[in-house]
Amino acid sequence: MFNSIKENILPIHNLNIGIDISELQNDLNPFLELCLCCKCNKIPQMPVTLKSCEHLFCFLCLVEEMKNKYIDETFCPKCNKKIYIDDMMTSKKTNSLLQMLTLVCNLCKQKFNALKEYEIFKTHKSLCHNELLLSTSLLTSSSNSKKKYK
Repeated sequence: MFNSIKENILPIHNLNIGIDISELQNDLNPFLELCLCCKCNKIPQMPVTLKSCEHLFCFLCLVEEMKNKYIDETFCPKCNKKIYIDDMMTSKKTNSLLQMLTLVCNLCKQKFNALKEYEIFKTHKSLCHNELLLSTSLLTSSSNSKKKYK
């Protein structure tokens, strides 16, 4: 059963990305709460929505919850509604929301797509921070030099 469901789920991003949710808390992501797995509270890996309650999970989080139970003993970990065999689905709306998640560099305000450009964002953020440190140190040394010549 799980194999057939898994085949129909489109992986949204690489499993090792691990986007920091605090970096997504900005005005460009007003629906961030709707984009988090109800079990692990992260951007879902292979997102699955339950038809009956529309709660979102990582496929593996939901399978972990269900794996040692009979199907008639399986309930949504969030709201405790009964989960049926055909309850798991991929949601185009959820996938669209996930694709729109945006990261913003706090220093230069450049925007990045969270799922497609996270590695680029991390590199940019580091470079931007280093650039700020360099310009700050140059300003400080310049200001100290002017004081010496007065």
